[in-house]
Amino acid sequence: MVNDFYNRIADRYDTDWSGIYADIRKISLKQITRHFKGKPITNAIDLAIGTGSFLYDLGHLVPVHHRIGIDISEKMLKQAAKNISGDITLICDDALNIRKYVADHSQDLIICQFLLSYVKSSEVLKTAWRILKPGGIIALASATKKDLQALHSGRFRITKHLFNVEKYLKGADTPACHEDLLDTLAKYKLQVVRHKSHRKKVVFKSFEDVTAWAIDSGWAAQYFYSGYKLKKMIGRIIFSVLSVIFHPLYPIYANNDISVILAQKSDDKG
Repeated sequence: MVNDFYNRIADRYDTDWSGIYADIRKISLKQITRHFKGKPITNAIDLAIGTGSFLYDLGHLVPVHHRIGIDISEKMLKQAAKNISGDITLICDDALNIRKYVADHSQDLIICQFLLSYVKSSEVLKTAWRILKPGGIIALASATKKDLQALHSGRFRITKHLFNVEKYLKGADTPACHEDLLDTLAKYKLQVVRHKSHRKKVVFKSFEDVTAWAIDSGWAAQYFYSGYKLKKMIGRIIFSVLSVIFHPLYPIYANNDISVILAQKSDDKG
């Protein structure tokens, strides 16, 4: 289960190899603050709060009166409780169950950072539309299958074939591409207000860097707990062997491409 994986890495999750999460958070926070223009946000909910970094930073930029964070990992929530002070409700549950805890048409802001690699975009956005107020905003960030496939080109072609990456990605919930994500938003009557495709060149100097990226990006959690058929112990042995085999190949350069979107629900409740 994915929650088991994140329970194990909760205490080191904020290490943020290569600063990918920090970059995305900065872009998304800028989009939000420009939209609200310093006006207080009455109700905000983070559908995958993790260690609470996003809501922590948001609180220093815009007043937020009522905050809710939901996550499937108990230990990630414990980290969030340490990181965020003040009035906040933390819920350990699947994001798609959020309507058990909040009323429809009640939220001014939904934060949805990198959740779409674990839960179908259509289900998340349908749920988001239901709990957003008319005119409410969703702040979204997501990798795509196209991006993850690109990271397994060049010198990573060996791992691409060894771990059957393409077959796995076909079955993963991650959006196919940026355009596919935008189409899904439109389908659920969420109009894109701001959109940035953030492309960053990353350098893998060692196999330890690859492992750090796999953990930080969520790829390891998705792969080993959702698609990979070998036992976890065998996977660890393979990774140890690969660290020796691939040593002469480094450094390896790749591009990480993330969609960062601010979308607004129409004024009609529907």
